[in-house]
Amino acid sequence: MTQHTVVIETCRPKTANEEVIAQVASMLAKLPGLDERLGQAKRIFIKLNLGIKGGQTYKNRPIAYTDPAVYEGVATYLQGRTEADVLVGDGTDTLPPADAAREHGHMAVADRMGHRFVDLHEPPFARFHVPEPAMFRWYDLSAELQDVDLFVSLAKMKSHHLCGVTLTMKNLFGLPPGPVYGSPRFMSLHSAVRLPRILADLNGLFRPGLCLVDGIIGANYMEWGGDPVTSGVLIAGDNPVATDATAARFMGVDPDAMRGTAPFLRADNHIRLAADLGLGSTRTGDIDLVGDMPTQRRPYAVEGSAEPHTLAQAEAGRRAVCRQAQQYFENRDHYVQAYADEAIVMDGDKVVVHGPTGEVTWQATYEALDGDPVRFYGAFAKLVQEEEAELREPYAV
Repeated sequence: MTQHTVVIETCRPKTANEEVIAQVASMLAKLPGLDERLGQAKRIFIKLNLGIKGGQTYKNRPIAYTDPAVYEGVATYLQGRTEADVLVGDGTDTLPPADAAREHGHMAVADRMGHRFVDLHEPPFARFHVPEPAMFRWYDLSAELQDVDLFVSLAKMKSHHLCGVTLTMKNLFGLPPGPVYGSPRFMSLHSAVRLPRILADLNGLFRPGLCLVDGIIGANYMEWGGDPVTSGVLIAGDNPVATDATAARFMGVDPDAMRGTAPFLRADNHIRLAADLGLGSTRTGDIDLVGDMPTQRRPYAVEGSAEPHTLAQAEAGRRAVCRQAQQYFENRDHYVQAYADEAIVMDGDKVVVHGPTGEVTWQATYEALDGDPVRFYGAFAKLVQEEEAELREPYAV
């Protein structure tokens, strides 16, 4: 197994922005081989986590989106070390990312550093084939992602109701565009069976070579609207699996935990899955940890994890989705003939909602299922296309 390097350092919320910028640049200097990769790169993409809601802050630091000072630290380090075309951006469902970047201060950094901002939900799109797919054979994504030599994932440290934790791997879920997969993408992509495997696909496609977790302030219990956590930490690495495994350990989470173990109550552990697929290692023996793991930290948890019925409901919903998926694949010709190029939502063997991707919303689905949250999480949503990108095998559980 290739040795990975992860750098971990404390960084308190009261730290001045200028010091944060310098600290991030100093941490990146400790990643072996990065300068050589920067010198060879012709196109670099920096994936921010800009969010879907307003700019909630705590102790003058963002709770749920990448701190602009952390982004500026990366941008500062790139200066003079690369002649690559540097792109920066995100894709969000409910808030134009350029507006979020301007509101939060990222756009000012991009302008100063000469980085071109990209809205990943804007066409044109290109088809990206996954070498060893875990969920989809291909993804239609922003054409701006073509020919990227170095992919950078700048993530926030947060809990997530499906993924347990959202770090540098989960950050790539902002890549699939709403015009292709629906807005919100919850119906076609954001499900317990699909999401961990989609994250493996996307990280396998782009292989982030620079990963950074902003844990100065984190978000507990949920990704958006969670409680602020003064974690006071920055974590940088050269591999997303190793970086996220280290960040998970800091959060009090076992990166090798099986589904059904908190906080991975509703879906498979995507960090473990990616490691099993050969995208990196979670083993401490394979990770050169530069710096000391802080001893004083607050464990993270997901909303509802303490309720005894959560696991049973999650497993029941998962099995319901798998049964409906098998129903779909066994009768796929019928669905293609009846609903080609539409999105559908199944409840049992019935299609309860269908139409263009932009019209099949979670609100419409919730109403069609009589407002029943158990049926909602057990519903199977599908983009019906004559050429099938989705694998059937993950539903055989």
